[in-house]
Order: sequence, then C-alpha cells, then structure tokens
Amino acid sequence: MRAGAFSIPQRRRPRSRRRGVVAVQVVIMLVVILGFAALTIDIGNVYRARGELQRAADSGALAGVSAFLGDNMLEALQSGYDGAPDPSLIDPIHDAADTRAVAYSEKNNTLQTPTKVEDGDVVLGHFDFSDPGAELDAEADPANFNAVALTVRRTSDGTNGGVPYWFARVFGLSDGQTAATATAAFDDRFSGYREDDRGNYLIPFTIHIDEYENQFHNGDDDWSYDGGNDDVNETGDGIREIKLFPYKLSGGGNDDNNGNGNSNGKKGGGGGGSSGDDGDEDQQGGSGNFGLLNVGNPNQGVPLIEDQIIDGVTADNLEAEVGTSTLTFFDEDGDEKTYDITGSPGMKVGIEDAVEQRIGDIVGFFVHDQVTDGGANCTYRVVGIRFGRLLHIDLTGNPDDKAIIIQPVIFNAPNILTNPNAAPSGGQVGRLSLVR
Repeated sequence: MRAGAFSIPQRRRPRSRRRGVVAVQVVIMLVVILGFAALTIDIGNVYRARGELQRAADSGALAGVSAFLGDNMLEALQSGYDGAPDPSLIDPIHDAADTRAVAYSEKNNTLQTPTKVEDGDVVLGHFDFSDPGAELDAEADPANFNAVALTVRRTSDGTNGGVPYWFARVFGLSDGQTAATATAAFDDRFSGYREDDRGNYLIPFTIHIDEYENQFHNGDDDWSYDGGNDDVNETGDGIREIKLFPYKLSGGGNDDNNGNGNSNGKKGGGGGGSSGDDGDEDQQGGSGNFGLLNVGNPNQGVPLIEDQIIDGVTADNLEAEVGTSTLTFFDEDGDEKTYDITGSPGMKVGIEDAVEQRIGDIVGFFVHDQVTDGGANCTYRVVGIRFGRLLHIDLTGNPDDKAIIIQPVIFNAPNILTNPNAAPSGGQVGRLSLVR
C-alpha cells in the first residue's frame, strides 16, 4: 500500500437473508404451480370424466328406450287398442328398458372403469314431442311411456366413487364430483319416408289400411323368425302376421270402396260383401285389398318388379311415379297427403323367386285407403307405409294356401320422417333419438 493511502472496509452482503427471501418465493411459486397443476390436470380430469359419463348416459338411455321397439311391445300393441299397448303386458317392457339402460351404461367406461348406475337413476316416462320445452313426465299413464332418462354419477359416496385428484390433495381435496343425464324417446308421429337408397326397404306391394289394422290386431300367428339365416318356422311366436293376398274388398268394381276383406284372404268384406276371387294370377275385376304397384314401372314389367323386390324401390322409381323421392303423408300443419299410384290387384307368379331371396328381411310396404277402377288399371290412393319381415310366399300351391306372409315390426331408421303435428302411427313407425 502506498504511503498515505488507506482502504475502506467492504460490508458483507446479508446472504442468509437473501436466501430466505428466495426460499419464500420458491414456496409461493410452488403453491401457484401446484394450483395451476390442480386446475389443469385435476379439473381437466373431472371434465374428462364428465364427457365419459355423458357418453355412458347417452348409450344407456338409447338402449333403454329401444325396449319400446321390441317384440314384447309389438305383442302389447297388437293386443291393445287405439294405438295404445295392452296395459297388462307392459311391465316386462319397462323391466327390459331398465335392464338395458343399466347394462349399456356399464359397457361404457368412465376413467377406465365400468359406469355403474345407482338405484333410482333410471326413470321411465312420457315425452311430449309437440312441446319443445317438455320434460319427461314420469307420472303419465305407464301405457303411454315412450322415453327413458338416465343419470350417471361420480361422487365420493356413490357407487362409482368420485373423480380422484392428484395435485389438489395438497389443499386437502381428495376427489371431484360430476354427473351426466340423457333422455331418449321414440317418436311415433310418422309423417313421411325419404328414399335415399340407404336401406332398400320399400317393395311395390300395398294393402288396404283397414285390412292391415284388422290383421294386425286379429290375424293369425302361425310363423316365427329366430334371427338367423333361413330361421323361419311354421310355429307361432305371439306376434300376429299380415297376409298379403290378391283378393277383393268387394264383388263390385266401384271407384270408392272402403270396405275391407277378412284376414283369411278369400272373401271380400264391406261394400257389397260378396265373395272375391281366390287370388289366382292376374286376378281381374273389383277393387283389390292387395295391390302390386307400378312404381316407375308403367308397363308393369315383371323384371323391374323383381328388381324392386330384391333391391328395393329406388329414389328414381319414386321420382318417376309421383315426382318426389320423399313421401310426405302429413305436412307441417298436420294435414294429410296421399299419392295415387297405379297397379293391379293380381299377383304375378314370376315374382316368387324374387320374394324368396328376401325371406327373413325387413321390408317396407305401402298402405292405401281407396282404389279406383279395376283390373289391371287400378289406381291406389296410398296413405302410408308399414314395415315387416318377409316370412313366406306361396303362389303356386293350393289356392287356399296362396299368400305372402309378413310379420310386422316396429320400425326406426334415419330415413323415417316425423312431425309433431302428424297423427301417431300407433307405436309402429318412428324415430328413436336423444331429446335431452
């Protein structure tokens, strides 16, 4: 050190204090980070569980309401009246709806475990499609039930438990709570059918609506279908069949005959009440209970009829015949619409092989309420469509045995159109959908 020079002592920094401040900041930031982690991961996990619960609820509700479309409901409808099922037969249907809702919910996992349904969380009732803001009415007449509501939950004290937290545990929170509800209903206010070649359902047959309803409620039960290839048996299964047969409604050829024949397909009813023909090929004269329609087939050619039976009536066929491929039987105001389609009350033996190829298939056939003219120049006023499974055809044997046998089904498909102002189809045709 130079002479005369001096030094100023350096003050030491308070390292321990700074370290303490940093430690506090780290703790605060850690708490913030954990908070964000709890928000993004734990709360995100709750939202994930909520989405999976909704999927389970949707699936369970749809499966539950599908019980209203099964054979048990069909039997109840056939034994009932005014479109309502027989009240004495509905309990098994409601039990099946409950069972299906629970089973299909459990087929859907929530956080990798089956989504179980708690007691009381399956609710059956009536949904009013004419009221957009309607809620399920569980107090309605059970015979009018058409909907299932299902709630599934993840709660701490519930069957499925809560949604586990990971980071939020540092705040003393162990799990989250969430739930989801879905309501599915069957809307039978059938208003129309859009042919877009998705299902090849329609075949060119028609039957008088009165005779269809007569056989639906009072027909024979001689056949059954087991659900496999060629599993058609000549034994009853509790469901009455529809016998399509070319017999007359009456003996006369008047142009506005709304009588109906009996279900054995041999005699005419209503109108003059006289006997009709036995349904031989190319039956002539009188208004027919049964009709073979010329849908886009003005020459009544058998090859096109066979194609329409095997592959279904196409959108182009409908366009050519009635000017549209969307048949509307009730407009937006609920007013009825009809279609005049030419045809013949005769049955062509040549179509038997084509029908044989569709045995076991569900098909759509037309229903009419009026026939004008007679013979091969009939015009049928078509008022709707019904659906059934083709079970049997015989056009060459004993005249008393000649028939096409169709077993009705309750039909639901995307190309079915519904309208709140349309008349109910008696539970026979409609759309199944989620409504809540």
